[in-house]
Amino acid sequence: MKRKTILINILLLSAITAITTLGVCGIASAHFDALDGPIVQDVRKALDTKDATPILKWVKQEDETTVREAFVRALHARNKKNAEEAEKWFYAKIIKVHLAGREVPFTGLKPEGQTDPVIAVIDQALASGSPDALLKHFIEDITHGIRKRYEIVEAAYRQKDESVAQGRAFVEIYIDFIHYMTGLKRTDAG
Repeated sequence: MKRKTILINILLLSAITAITTLGVCGIASAHFDALDGPIVQDVRKALDTKDATPILKWVKQEDETTVREAFVRALHARNKKNAEEAEKWFYAKIIKVHLAGREVPFTGLKPEGQTDPVIAVIDQALASGSPDALLKHFIEDITHGIRKRYEIVEAAYRQKDESVAQGRAFVEIYIDFIHYMTGLKRTDAG
């Protein structure tokens, strides 16, 4: 029974590590291609003021002409029957150009309200001018993550000498824990 618990813990820890690592790219692009994301907010501001400047920061300099031409088309289309469609086309155009500049594929506009909570806290902190909410969020999450992983590795540590299988299970959990902790430290080091 103990061996089964240790093996389940190994699988859980490995899955958490894999999901965390692989999910980062998708989370970030989902923020940029969302209808409530920062690019669309700046596109709306540009269209409302009839000034492309707010959106140019999102694209590389070599793409500026393409964006300015699309901007003019979007402004003209805004006064026609399909204004809403034209605006969505323009949102998608700017996001595609932005993501292409980062070598990230565009998979379509995402609906509002699906932004990852971490990104929402980052944006709120920037808007407020204070990192306090951001620090609180990360300190709580990191503390929880370390405690959870520590409990798993500590339980395996206590049983590591009971059998070769439990010793091997400990080694796997221990190595995953070391990778997690050193990864946190490397991230912290910038």
